[in-house]
Order: sequence, then C-alpha cells, then structure tokens
Amino acid sequence: PRAAPSAAPPVRAGAPAASATNANFLKPGGGSKLLFNEAARQQLAPYAGAAGTTVHFTFGSSVMVDFVQNWLHFARRAALKPLLVGAADAALLSFCNNKSVPAAAISPDLDVWTYERKPAQEGVYQIKTQWAYFRHHDSDFLEMGLVKVAFLWELLAAGFHVLISDLDVVWLNGHWRRWMSWADPAHPPVPQAA
Repeated sequence: PRAAPSAAPPVRAGAPAASATNANFLKPGGGSKLLFNEAARQQLAPYAGAAGTTVHFTFGSSVMVDFVQNWLHFARRAALKPLLVGAADAALLSFCNNKSVPAAAISPDLDVWTYERKPAQEGVYQIKTQWAYFRHHDSDFLEMGLVKVAFLWELLAAGFHVLISDLDVVWLNGHWRRWMSWADPAHPPVPQAA
C-alpha cells in the first residue's frame, strides 16, 4: 500500500476527522471540507466502510463543461465506480446537480491558501478570477491547484484511494487496476506499473 501523506493540513480544533468508517463525512457538517451533492452521497455511501475503495475523480469549472460531459460519458462507459466530479465553481456544481452527476465543491469557509477555516459563508468555494479559463492568470491557476489538492486531501483523509484523471482523458475500458493499484494483493499491478 502507498504511504499516507506525512503531515496533514492544519485542522481547526474540535472538527471531527473524516473517516471511511464514518458515512457522516458525506453530510454537511460531518467533518469534511467538501460539500457533496445528493448524487455523490448516494454513490459514495455504499463505500463508506470499505477502506481503500478507489474514487475516480476529475476536476473542473463550468468553462470546461463540455470536457466534463465527455469524461463522464467515457468513465461511465468503462463502468468506473464510484466516480466524482470536483466543481471549482457554483455553475459546474449546478450543472452536476441538474444532471444527477456525483459532484462535490469545497466549503466556502475553507481558505485553500492556509487550509484554515474562515467565518461561515453561504454557497460553495469560488475561485475569484477575471479569466474564464484559469491558465490565463498565474495566481488563479495556482489557486485552482490548491483547490484540487484540497479535494484530494479530503478524499484521502476519508479513507479513499483516488485515481485522478484530467478532463481530457478518454477511458476506453475499466482495466485500470493492473496499472495503478497496489491495494489488492490478489490482483497485483503489472511490472511496468512500478
């Protein structure tokens, strides 16, 4: 198995830790800094006690919704489960809600730069940018990376393994385990994966 990250981002005192044995992390106020939509809660709940379950994760903003739809089409066709879309803005989360796509957003009271809580706010974390496409501005692109890391950290802290793929990845089949997972001794990876 892969080693866990050596140091956690700072956690506010008294906040319950998310755990794969605790399905409460899927609920608002359940200890996670992620806000899961109903489709995500339904898809991830059966795996809440299964430590080591691999979540197939991608991340984007509403500007990339065509890529999100393409990723979803091929991930579903390859029967990848569970899957989760990380929404960098409220518009993508709204799209996912309307299409019953398992998705999550970052809590708006998380400062992704310091990983500390801010005063409670409504809605979801939004990258404030004057650019629709984040790569056009260095600090916005850096912030997007921090948001992505926050998603990954929260999923790992909940006990999931995470297979993250960019939005432009096309899954042709579901035979990913032999290349990427060391968690199942009965199905070790091929030697080329090492």
